[in-house]
Amino acid sequence: MSRVSTALRFALADLWADRLAALLTILLLMVVMTPATLLYVAKVGLVSAWTEEIARDVSNREVLVLGGTGTRGWLSEAELARLRAWPEVGFVTPEPVFSVRAHDWAPAPAGEALPGPGQFVTLGLRTTLPGDPVFAGHAVAQGMTEVGCSAAAAAKLGVGVGDRVVVQVTRQSDGRLEREFLPLTLVAVVPASRWPRANVFVSPALARAIRAFQYHEVTRADFPRLPEQATLTWPSIRVYAPTIHLAPALRERLQAAGFDEVRLHSDQIARLQGLERGIDAAFGMLLVLGALGFCVSLFLLEWLSAERKTGDLALLVVLGFGSRELALLRLSQSLLLVASGCALALLTALAAQAPLQALGHSLLGLEHLHPFPLGDLMLGALAALLIGVVGSTYATLRLRSAELTAAIRKD
Repeated sequence: MSRVSTALRFALADLWADRLAALLTILLLMVVMTPATLLYVAKVGLVSAWTEEIARDVSNREVLVLGGTGTRGWLSEAELARLRAWPEVGFVTPEPVFSVRAHDWAPAPAGEALPGPGQFVTLGLRTTLPGDPVFAGHAVAQGMTEVGCSAAAAAKLGVGVGDRVVVQVTRQSDGRLEREFLPLTLVAVVPASRWPRANVFVSPALARAIRAFQYHEVTRADFPRLPEQATLTWPSIRVYAPTIHLAPALRERLQAAGFDEVRLHSDQIARLQGLERGIDAAFGMLLVLGALGFCVSLFLLEWLSAERKTGDLALLVVLGFGSRELALLRLSQSLLLVASGCALALLTALAAQAPLQALGHSLLGLEHLHPFPLGDLMLGALAALLIGVVGSTYATLRLRSAELTAAIRKD
């Protein structure tokens, strides 16, 4: 134990005596490690934060089918089921593509569902199903008696969750206008951040029943029941990818399947993917060059140090140091230098957080960066220390006993 402590004291004393060379070595190692470290922090801080920001907006996962089903014709339930089996599809629901007139509900004296005071509001009708990302965290309208609203639609109607809403359905019959009033319970109001437009959402079955009434497929007495042997087909769909990264692939597959005017909701995904590809390529190149430069620099520094201090090491052998003590001396010096270089690179990355925050706010509108990747960088520092161990061991093994003996005779 005394020899070990002696070796460590000699190691520290030697570094202090040659402190200028030790400082230059630390700075050189820091300069080699810092570029890859800074780029990785930017990748995690900016790109990950921007990815999370975009992913929070479900509309970025939506692929808009503006031209309907195109050459495919209207979609059947079987075709919708096949779409749901695509790995690029996270959610899909049929779109009826028509509007309805709605009103907040007020009971008539006889308890019938009649419109109360005020005006009916024309709102676009959409369908929803369990798993709808727009209604994540909210109840989903199901069956023939429930409805969901966007915040804009709820504001126009003056209603909230739990209120009743009357949907007016009309059709022309023998020159007369026929009206039916459908009382529904409002089960959810989704915020404008999820759906900014004024729409009401019902189950596909209820949307199909409304269309059946409008097209004289059912009598007034049967409404809102669907006609027997009714064929459920739809002119369009509302579809979302499971992640924002799969949205471009979903768009391409829908286009290949014959859907018209298919596009992404925004260009942010393309910008994000371009930024990710650019940073990944630059980071990969810097990581390879940095690792290569670090290994070459460390091995060269270790070798030069061993060559330069052969005489000193030979004197330590004369004083009774064995190969184990010499290896420990060289290893402790190498670890201390590498650890100091890693610490300076980490401190530089920490100091870069403020400029990165300003860059993310000004260019990408980010309020906060992703947390500093200390764990990942510590793993990188551990890898650097292991390389230092290998380099120190290699340099020490090159010092054969014959070389040390020759150095003693020379002295």
